[in-house]
Amino acid sequence: MKIFYSLFLIAISPLVLSVQAIELSDSATISVDEGPNKILAVDIDKDGKDELIVSSHPDGVISVLKLRELTRAASKITYSVGVNPSELVAFDMNNDHYKDLLIANHETNHFHILYNNKKGWFDANSIKKHSVNTKPHIHTIGAGDFNGDKLADVVIDSWENSQLAIYWGAANGNFALNPAIINVSEQPRTNLAAGDLDNDEYDDIVTPATRHNGVSVVLGATLTKTKLTNAELANTKLANTNLANTKLANTNALGAQLIANAPKAFLVKIADTNNDGNNDIITIHRNANFNDSNGEGISLLLGNGKGDFELAKGFPMTISGAPSAVVSGDINADGFPEIISTNYRTNNIAVIYYDNKLEQYQHKYFAVGLRPESIAIGDVDGDNLNEVIVANRESNTISLLRFKSRQ
Repeated sequence: MKIFYSLFLIAISPLVLSVQAIELSDSATISVDEGPNKILAVDIDKDGKDELIVSSHPDGVISVLKLRELTRAASKITYSVGVNPSELVAFDMNNDHYKDLLIANHETNHFHILYNNKKGWFDANSIKKHSVNTKPHIHTIGAGDFNGDKLADVVIDSWENSQLAIYWGAANGNFALNPAIINVSEQPRTNLAAGDLDNDEYDDIVTPATRHNGVSVVLGATLTKTKLTNAELANTKLANTNLANTKLANTNALGAQLIANAPKAFLVKIADTNNDGNNDIITIHRNANFNDSNGEGISLLLGNGKGDFELAKGFPMTISGAPSAVVSGDINADGFPEIISTNYRTNNIAVIYYDNKLEQYQHKYFAVGLRPESIAIGDVDGDNLNEVIVANRESNTISLLRFKSRQ
């Protein structure tokens, strides 16, 4: 893997670039359970409208909201998912073409999977607890097909060891006993991201390398030598209660590649930010102490679809206010994705967009609730326009923002 630094932005058709500043159309606030810390926008029932999935860290629950309109929920169901839900991932875990939900339970050594009932909700009776061995405990989780066997795998952090552990999926919906152990640069604690970075149909993994001024990248193709066939899986003991006995050791561990971008990498996101069909890597940079403003910002590594990256012109970009989560998507219907971060200290979001007239990236701030910790983009009302949805931890609300369309 190579990184190239360039003074020129990767070529993008002028027809798909933003040409005006981002403008807010309207917004709404919805009250939710105490301490909302993670939020997703996912079309659970395939009706063309995204449902909102929001976790309550203090209560150990997630809620699914279906919105009738921007200002209020038409219906809501709450599910108990174990203590301290710290990360949510929507992924089809059983190949039924419906999104299921993975939940990392912070300060424990387990995660939960909640399965889709194919009727617009999750099946509360389907929830499965999976024990793992991680040090000191689980913080974050991801899912993907990392070895090309068409089965969903799960990756978790073991940040005290600066490692990741991949639990290979089995045909019966369980996981192989022995995980693949991957050494990464310190420290994969705040999050990890999964997606195909090199267009080889294997999902890849990115983690922030907090102490090494960059990100760690694990290409799925490098994991094929640890691939287990279905026959091997059938002969492997798959008891969840025994997964916790698996020892995480450096023996035969695989290694990640470090890509430098800027100091104090805090959180990563995989997304195609320039419509070239290749995934890029967005990184938030900040201190763990959100009151320390030194080094705050966002960097963008543009991918070429072959596992190589270059730092986009104008990045790293200073984004103040303790950026804490980031997402990318088209929020003004101009055909070009924006990058949006929540800013925990200043109670706002920053929208980064490309201004074709000025030929540079710009950003603009918009107020939300108290301590915005998580963010999603989705079409919650079925009008074919994306909204921005923010979970505000201390005001116990979610903010919904709709931006003016450029269509």
